[in-house]
Amino acid sequence: MKHSHLKRGFTLIELLVVIAIIAILASMLMPALSKAKGKAQAIKCMNNTRQITLAWFMYADDNEDKVASNPGWIAGVMGWKAPNDNTNATLMVDSKWSLMAPYLPSADVFKCPSDKTGRVRSLAMNAAFGGNPDLSKQADPQRKYIAVKKLAQASQPGPSETWVTLDEHPDSINDGTFHVIPGLPPHLAEWRDLPASYHQGGAANFSYADGHSSIKAWRDQDTMKPIEKEDFTGLRVRGSHDYLWINEGMPHQRR
Repeated sequence: MKHSHLKRGFTLIELLVVIAIIAILASMLMPALSKAKGKAQAIKCMNNTRQITLAWFMYADDNEDKVASNPGWIAGVMGWKAPNDNTNATLMVDSKWSLMAPYLPSADVFKCPSDKTGRVRSLAMNAAFGGNPDLSKQADPQRKYIAVKKLAQASQPGPSETWVTLDEHPDSINDGTFHVIPGLPPHLAEWRDLPASYHQGGAANFSYADGHSSIKAWRDQDTMKPIEKEDFTGLRVRGSHDYLWINEGMPHQRR
């Protein structure tokens, strides 16, 4: 007697159950994978700014302690309107245009890996270092905010707390300078330029005058503005915790 061997396949219901289980597992894994990717991008961003800050020190060491002029330290103007240098990486590594070019031969360090705007630069330097910060509105009775021309002048609040570069918001970034109006009282706090919030939870990368970098998570929704592809024109942020924090890291002297 011949026996017929029938091969039994999945029923439609069984197949649907398997697909549903896979979908559930994927949904459970995605947040973890996304978090891991975000952490890796943050680490890469910090490594980039550490390289930039090291180059910044090297420039000062070669120039009698003078910090690089700002925005002359880096060339190129970002923007939403033409003409702009959004994709011109050559300017940033050409010593004819950028003072830091001899110390930073790769343009990759200027771009945050979380920046998806297609631009070649995501960060800017504190106007207080080698630039012309707006010092006209400071009202702090205990501090006199200053423009630093030599590294030795950056003694307050101390190198490990004085920030040098940061991620700048895509609507705010233009030249290589980031402007903070220091010393404003809390009720008059405002952003002249706006920090970015590229990193998870709404955060930006900062480098400091001792050479380290770290990620700062913002507290105020006004700081974490969505990208509107319009030029940023300033924002009053009464009582902003984030303005107070960034102001704490501005170079100053005791009155």
